[in-house]
Order: sequence, then C-alpha cells, then structure tokens
Amino acid sequence: MDGLSRLVHGMIETGAAGGAVWAFGRPLLGSPNIRVAAANISNNQVTKLEGEGAQLPRIYCVNWFRKGEDGKFVWPGYGDNMRVLKWMIDRIEGQAQGQETMFGVAPQYAEINWTGLDFSAQQFAAVTSIDKAAWAEEFKLHTAHFEQLAYHLPQALLDTKAQLEKRLSA
Repeated sequence: MDGLSRLVHGMIETGAAGGAVWAFGRPLLGSPNIRVAAANISNNQVTKLEGEGAQLPRIYCVNWFRKGEDGKFVWPGYGDNMRVLKWMIDRIEGQAQGQETMFGVAPQYAEINWTGLDFSAQQFAAVTSIDKAAWAEEFKLHTAHFEQLAYHLPQALLDTKAQLEKRLSA
C-alpha cells in the first residue's frame, strides 16, 4: 500500500467501541458546516501531501473493544495495549513482518510479546479476524457518511473505500 493509500485507509478505519470504524465521530458531523469543514480538511491534507511527495506516516487500525461470543471484551485490557504498540514500532523499524489481510498487515501471534499474560493463539485469532458481514454493514454507514462529506471529498477516499469493498467481497 503506498503512502497516500495508507493515509486514506487510516482516515477510513479507526477501531472504536461497538464496532464503529470511523475516525470522525458520527454525531459531530450532524452540522452541514462541520461536514464541509471535515471534507475540506481531508481534501487539503491529501492534496498537500500528494504535491509534496511526502513520506507519509504509517497508520494502524486497532479495535481494543472487540467482544467475543460471550459478550465480553476479548482483549485483556488497556495495560496490555503496549504489546501491540511495541509491534507497531517493530514493524516500522523492519523487525516485524506481520501477515497480509484484506485490509492491510496484521501482527502474527509470535510477533507479540506475551510475557506475563495468558493469551492464546486462539484468542489472538478472534481479535484479529475480519467479520465480513459486520464490515459489509459498516461500509453502508461509510456510504452515508461520504454522502455527508461529498463537498470537496478527496477522490482518494472514494477510491480507497471502493478498493476495500472489492477486497471484502472477494
């Protein structure tokens, strides 16, 4: 994924409570003025970074709030978030490879330091799995959100969303 795609992908996907994945809070975008401002900011950022040929930051998507079939959170808690943040740093520094998913690269179980925590490969698989049905529903919300941001919405956001939807349906 090139730098611009990583930026756009990160703008689209940010893990949040309840399975929502928008970086922008939905209630915040109720005002037409805020929707236009959000679209303009996104468009200006993308345009500026494209023109500068900038080395864009790596963007990671996490969802600390995924629940298991029992309704409880799968990830053990905030104190263990550093394990994933450490993997991100290792990845940036070329010390971790990860594994390719339909949405990008995710850590491999063996790349996370599990010292002092009883967290099985099966639990890890539950945290990192992609629920296609849930994502299909989420993309419907993305479509509605994009319609609110239509004024000056960067084409790169629309293109990336289309690519993600295509990968999801494959």
